[in-house]
Amino acid sequence: MVASGFVARNLASDLELVETTYAFNVESVESLMQFDSMVLTTIDDMLDRLQKDLEDKRANLAIVAVQNHRKNIQNIRKNESVKHHYDTMLNQCVVLLVSHFASAVHDALRAGVYEALRHGQRFPVAKQEIKAKMGDLWYGQDEHRRAEHIVDLAIDQPGVSFQDMLSIHRTFNDYLMITTPRGPALNDIIIGQATRHCIVHAGGKMTLKSMKMLGNRTGHRLHLRVVADQPIQFERDDVRALAASTTEYLGELLGNMQQTMTAPPSS
Repeated sequence: MVASGFVARNLASDLELVETTYAFNVESVESLMQFDSMVLTTIDDMLDRLQKDLEDKRANLAIVAVQNHRKNIQNIRKNESVKHHYDTMLNQCVVLLVSHFASAVHDALRAGVYEALRHGQRFPVAKQEIKAKMGDLWYGQDEHRRAEHIVDLAIDQPGVSFQDMLSIHRTFNDYLMITTPRGPALNDIIIGQATRHCIVHAGGKMTLKSMKMLGNRTGHRLHLRVVADQPIQFERDDVRALAASTTEYLGELLGNMQQTMTAPPSS
């Protein structure tokens, strides 16, 4: 995971950094999913160079052997013959993607809270009560670092979770008066979070509790079929669908933040 490097410069630059970092992390997940194809392509390219070298040397018997090896490699890639060995990795790509998304939303809230506290009492977060030890409030002599530390204390409160869309909605509204996206992409993210939880905590099987939480919810781009007490198995297209929906949601959320927090205060 690539950290956003949040340093609280100004809201626009911080939100832009959140978005570009998440885009980079999504691309890294895509690269991981293509790992087997990349390895096979590399082997095929090496054999191709070897074949051309042997052709220059007129080594006919060796050329035939190399051609046969290349054909085998190409068939493996075409038919995805080793795909079943990577099924677990695809599920782990979902775990990684949902974690990247949670980190991006966390960084967005952090940037928003920092900006809000600079405006005094305008946003509700300034009136939030937090429970902290006196020692936790002291963070050296650097005023800027101390301000960032207070922001972290405000966010890292009981009940605030970035793996739960209801908590995200409540926190952004209660702290910053931000309306979180409610479009169809939301369903995909909720399904992704539920399956991620089961992959990590339930041995990769869909629990009855998670099934009940999803209810009759259907995906927008994500059309993953899950059955209670049965193994969860994502395909590459499923992961890509989830990546597209999380990217859409994040972009809309950051746009809402920019619009709400830079608007002049109402009289």
